[in-house]
Amino acid sequence: MHFLIRLAVALCFSATASAQSIEGTSRAMQEGNRFTLDNTRFDFAFCNKERWLLKTRTTQTWTEQMKGSEALLRLDIFRPHETQPSRTIELQDGVAADFDLYNCRMTATLEREDLKWWLVHDLNTSLPLLKSMLRPQKFCLASKPNDQPFVRDCSFIYGFHVPDDDDLKGNLFTINSLGIMTLAHGSMVRRFHLTHDDPQVVRAMTSYWDESWTVSFVERKAGSPTVSWSSEKTIQERPLALKLSWSEAGVSVFIPITMDGLDLSSTVLPDGIRIEELAGPKN
Repeated sequence: MHFLIRLAVALCFSATASAQSIEGTSRAMQEGNRFTLDNTRFDFAFCNKERWLLKTRTTQTWTEQMKGSEALLRLDIFRPHETQPSRTIELQDGVAADFDLYNCRMTATLEREDLKWWLVHDLNTSLPLLKSMLRPQKFCLASKPNDQPFVRDCSFIYGFHVPDDDDLKGNLFTINSLGIMTLAHGSMVRRFHLTHDDPQVVRAMTSYWDESWTVSFVERKAGSPTVSWSSEKTIQERPLALKLSWSEAGVSVFIPITMDGLDLSSTVLPDGIRIEELAGPKN
């Protein structure tokens, strides 16, 4: 395996810029009634104007008696001319069904039984940015303030996480928690705690089986969904809002979007719902 890593590193920095991946390895094993799938692959990712080599190993184990399986996703990050990884990301919470790399971030899709959720990590730091029960939304914003140059920023990513039983054992979530909304912008991360005054309403709105959640980006005046994540007009020409909806409850929250993130001061909330930005480091 060390030979494969050295070979991959050499290929990474001698290949043409159009190369995107090289071959990895795949194994299937059985020991008694225990089955294991072990897959390793190599990918290239451009980050900070450098071409990085990423070695991804997914290991999935199960038995005939198990409902579901145990899984591990390990991502090793090699920067130019390195033969040892400078950073490593490991995920063990559920089966890593898929992942994608975009803008120095890794978004992993995880599954356990009938549940699916997403984790986003910053490749620069290996730290998690957000956990979401909705597929994280990447989007661009364009801006041209008075007498200022045109700016187009595509580093925004949004997620919404609904607390599960394990979350409720911690100190952050309470019986009034509807979820955590996270907006990552570049290296800055802002988190917002949504609550409802009535715990009985909360139980219905946070039910994984009876409720569903959707997020969309809408024009603030018209309320119609945007055509694409990339705004062809500046945010001054076409004010946008983030719309978070609970389908069964028939409730929606509209939060104005600015180039700095979400504008809570201009948000009008439905009865009983409150939003508080969580304190702590933002980058």
